[in-house]
Amino acid sequence: MLIAAGVAESPQLAECLAGEGREVLEASSQAAVLALLGTQPLALMVAAGRNAARWCESIRAGHGGREVPILALVDPGDAAGVRRAGEAGASDFVARPLDASLLVERVRLLVRGAERRAALRRDHERLESAQRLARSGSFAVDLASGAVEAQGFLFGRAVAADEPERVWARRAVEREEQLPGL
Repeated sequence: MLIAAGVAESPQLAECLAGEGREVLEASSQAAVLALLGTQPLALMVAAGRNAARWCESIRAGHGGREVPILALVDPGDAAGVRRAGEAGASDFVARPLDASLLVERVRLLVRGAERRAALRRDHERLESAQRLARSGSFAVDLASGAVEAQGFLFGRAVAADEPERVWARRAVEREEQLPGL
């Protein structure tokens, strides 16, 4: 499902994407968009007009909106509008007037990218769960800088994302201790 917010070209957008099997819903207010976010999965948000940046900010701040790709429709030559939308969280932009074939391809790429990020996030969560169950972990060492990044369960204790496990691993490297996997 796609939501078009403040998009005068919603009928044209719906027609372009109908062949892609995508449903386009028009949302006339930010509250309507946020309500839809809470009830059904959203593949893409299209925001337009002077309020595109405000739409982006409200979607990014809302529950479930952090990962939704947002396509901003901008007027030709509106570099400031592109910058504002990008700073507010837009994933990409398309200049008006809309080129139907370009729009379909941009939507296809944005949705595919979001699906891949979601799959990667699920795989990462599964890996973390497996590492907890197996009481194992992994780490990477940058030989040039000596930086060590660890995750999971290493050195006999759990590794939190913001924990100084890097320091433990770096000390082990400095003392030339044998680390698992090296």
